[in-house]
Amino acid sequence: MNETVQTIGTLKIPIYIDKNGQELTTLITAAGDRAIKTLFKIDSGCNAVLMRRGALQALGFDTSEQALSKLPNVGASLSDGSTTAFKQVGEIVLIHGTCRICTVPVICHATKDTRNLLGTSVLHKFASYKVSTRGKTFLELS
Repeated sequence: MNETVQTIGTLKIPIYIDKNGQELTTLITAAGDRAIKTLFKIDSGCNAVLMRRGALQALGFDTSEQALSKLPNVGASLSDGSTTAFKQVGEIVLIHGTCRICTVPVICHATKDTRNLLGTSVLHKFASYKVSTRGKTFLELS
């Protein structure tokens, strides 16, 4: 990416709520010289940023079975109490507009192609975060 991005103070990021009541937002994810638009589910029950393997490939990460087998395991408990293996694949930069939100480690599922989750590893980088769902819906980070 050649353009300059600014660090934020307070930022309101538009979100929408799908038919299942899930809060979703689109951010730019960047790694190296690549950047893509990425739809995330905002998940305060997840303590990481989880991305689909296809999105990670678009950012230049090798998510082949052979490459993933060499990466560190990240064990995680799911909401149903079961545990599963994720792989730490590197770091990404999250951007909204021209504002750089943060750089954060990213994981992917070791065997399944999951949805993209924006978890507390991002949300807890800020003094506060708020999801507003009355009137205009947005995620406010400050």
